Amino acid sequence: MTPGNGTWNAPDDHAAWRSVCNAMLEEQAVTREGGCPICGTGTLHLAFTIDGPERRWVERGVAMCGTGRYWEWCEQCRSYEYYCRSSVPEWARTHVVAENEGWRDPRQAARLIGA
Repeated sequence: MTPGNGTWNAPDDHAAWRSVCNAMLEEQAVTREGGCPICGTGTLHLAFTIDGPERRWVERGVAMCGTGRYWEWCEQCRSYEYYCRSSVPEWARTHVVAENEGWRDPRQAARLIGA
């Protein structure tokens, strides 16, 4: 993948991507400036939605508030991953995304948080 080629792509180095995004989850960070392991300069973003009723439980020591969907993406090189079912941590910034608005598209998540 060529960074900034105008299309959204799965990360070329999945292990490096997971390492950085997992660290962001542990740090409870929804953005990381210049933290993209693919292009080295782009800001990474995380976004969640809650689908259905909120409910509370603890998973691996982290308070959760529901199940929903989850995006990770770099605004510079446009690498991204999307998870159609995920536990949503209590600390996460949540959004309501209508399915008919292209909810699987990272541009939708980017628009929601103003990235």
